[in-house]
Amino acid sequence: MKPNWQIINEQLLTGGEISHNPAYATRLPMFKAAFFLNSSLDSLAELDLDVPDIENAFGSIKDAVDTAVEALFYFFTNQYGKISEKHLEAPAILFGLAQEHGLNLLNKAHNVHVSALPTVLGPDISGDLQLLVSECKNKDCAINLVENALSGLLSLSSPFSENRAYCRESYEVPPDLNCLRFTDGGHTFFLIQLLSSADALYFPANNLLLNFSHINESHTQRLQEKLLKNFAQAVIYATSVNTFSGVIASHNRPSHYYYDVWPALYELASKPSLLDKLPAIIMRSNHDFNDVRLLFGYGKGKVLDSEAIDKLAVNENKWFIHVGRQQHLSGSFAYEVADNYLVGKALQSPTPTALAKAAQIADCYPVVWIGVEGQKRCWLEQTEGYAYILNGLVRHYPKLGVIFDGWTMPYTPSAASLKEAERDDQVARNILDLLDAPINHVSVIGETSNTKLVVGNLADFFISNFSTGSQHISRFLRKPGFCHLSQLFSNVALRHGMHRHPNPHVYLFPKEHINDQQDQDTIRHDYLSYSIDKTLFYQFIKRRLTSVLGSTAHPSIRLFIEPSYSVTYDLRIYIKMAAHGNILHAGPGEDKIVALKAYPESYLKRQLIYGTFPFGSDKKAGMQADYLIWLRHPIPRVCFHASELRLAAAHKGQSLTIRDVFKAGHRVLDNYFTRMLSGSFTTPFGKCTEQMLLTAISNLKSRFIFIGINEQPAESYDFLCAALDWDRALFTGTEPLRYEFDESKFSDAELLLAKERNSLDLRLYEVALEIFNSKRLTLR
Repeated sequence: MKPNWQIINEQLLTGGEISHNPAYATRLPMFKAAFFLNSSLDSLAELDLDVPDIENAFGSIKDAVDTAVEALFYFFTNQYGKISEKHLEAPAILFGLAQEHGLNLLNKAHNVHVSALPTVLGPDISGDLQLLVSECKNKDCAINLVENALSGLLSLSSPFSENRAYCRESYEVPPDLNCLRFTDGGHTFFLIQLLSSADALYFPANNLLLNFSHINESHTQRLQEKLLKNFAQAVIYATSVNTFSGVIASHNRPSHYYYDVWPALYELASKPSLLDKLPAIIMRSNHDFNDVRLLFGYGKGKVLDSEAIDKLAVNENKWFIHVGRQQHLSGSFAYEVADNYLVGKALQSPTPTALAKAAQIADCYPVVWIGVEGQKRCWLEQTEGYAYILNGLVRHYPKLGVIFDGWTMPYTPSAASLKEAERDDQVARNILDLLDAPINHVSVIGETSNTKLVVGNLADFFISNFSTGSQHISRFLRKPGFCHLSQLFSNVALRHGMHRHPNPHVYLFPKEHINDQQDQDTIRHDYLSYSIDKTLFYQFIKRRLTSVLGSTAHPSIRLFIEPSYSVTYDLRIYIKMAAHGNILHAGPGEDKIVALKAYPESYLKRQLIYGTFPFGSDKKAGMQADYLIWLRHPIPRVCFHASELRLAAAHKGQSLTIRDVFKAGHRVLDNYFTRMLSGSFTTPFGKCTEQMLLTAISNLKSRFIFIGINEQPAESYDFLCAALDWDRALFTGTEPLRYEFDESKFSDAELLLAKERNSLDLRLYEVALEIFNSKRLTLR
């Protein structure tokens, strides 16, 4: 029996009509209403024009409109046997007429949530939609697609049938979209690739868009227009034998390239079994921030503009996959490994330009990297501000050297890129004009990543924006420094961990000193410019600079214990923000800490390891760690936990009293803190000892660099930020962070039982309060 993909391919090549559901005939009007603006179609049909070519071919404009609609419908439902010569011509004619008369033909794609997709697709859904979505959201999606393509059988689950949907077509949509067309024989969908290998799914017959990341209706409209304008070409291409001919790995913004494309490209290139077989790695013109020959010794790299890629596909029957991974699917360690490789290659093979620039500041100390911006989201007073800061710094450091950074240049820059680099360069020149005296400086504005990494490696600290402007110096080279960003963008960037700053000594200027320019035409968070008082910023830098210049990575691994129901999940969010995303959620249990042995110690020292695990987990993992913990009064904690266990039992059909729950033998209800802090969590229920308490107290006093008390959140945040050198403003207005406990729902007998079961914890908590209060007196 022939596989499904082979049957489909034979039918397409012969123009044979595939058997279809009779309901297809009724779906044509539905397609027309979903895909096209009927008002525009009606306006075209009513035009009183003398167009002999249309009249001779179709009879009337209305007939041409109807023929074009049929043509697209047949294409999207694989009914190639019904596509006539007139069908091949009609869509392009229709599109041309609409443009000539200023009419928008196309409906916007309807953006739907995955949960709503089965409803809106209705009876068409008979396959496994969830499997398709999971294949697209898999962190290894890019590798899986390439492996399958090299085998000659690229397929995804079809939501329309039990068949697999196969792909042998890619549509290059200028300037930056790659769209893979999949078909199961009767239905079609597109996998849209902008940043990653799976940014969205588009179902054209229904005009539905399932967006995973960064895709909107404007992207699908560009695909629609391409297919209309080049319909005959698309049909010929779709019914041809096309060959997988390589991957595309590029984006025009260095931030998106390095966050979304680079990790997937590195992973692909790290697999010789794939790289050696890969026909080509293509980067679009003005998108080529790396040279794959220099990086990987790969000799089949190409730099092509979008038009050239399109011609390769349709004229030479080739197709391509864009490789990338959505940022949230790349763990921090994946970035670490890929970035280490990139920096290593740059430092091993410096260009003459890089060496010459580095030589100009080789005898300077300290060397400061200054990031300037002539584009969006800039510090409005950067010229005067940076001049003021440099004048202040050079008074303290006469041998100060300066590296000016700005626009990052691809290897094949466009005229627009050259213009942007010139704009940034002018900002740097303006700063130099305002200095009290000449200063030893060099510029990497308008240079490639390789040059920036070689020169930036000499920097001792940096001052730049918190986003793309600090990418080379902070993310790649892990230098300490000082950042600024608008209030609105910093809130978004910190909450979602958008930018990597691995060095623990990177300080973001507090948002209360930032004034966003809200009167601009746009209020997109990543486009806001902002004002900063230069004197306040300089004092912020000056207070910390001595320690920054003498800093290294954190001297020990840090384990933050979050006991169950001591504090809500919100605390993790704010800690993640304060740590600039350098946090590892280790999950419950000491085995999760033991599993961290797989990571290098240098990496673990830059992370805050956070989770619910007992004291002593570091020893089990062969580590030496400092501990942090957030405690709550034991009785509200244990009563809330008992209530949750009772509720869980009720969901299983068990009717229990609180007394029943306390007697059920749950160790988490029996001196939980003492168990956690003594390292004896597995002690049988009701068997905790005085010695365990003494051990827990000793550990608390000697091994914990921070103790938070949930009943005193403001002071706890003060101590936490002092211990870890964090911005206290990030924790403003975040209390209370506890699960609410309604004592009235517990009888006196139940409360007494809770106290009896946790008598050691009550004493331990009193010791924690003593330590906490003594710390408060010390800070005063």
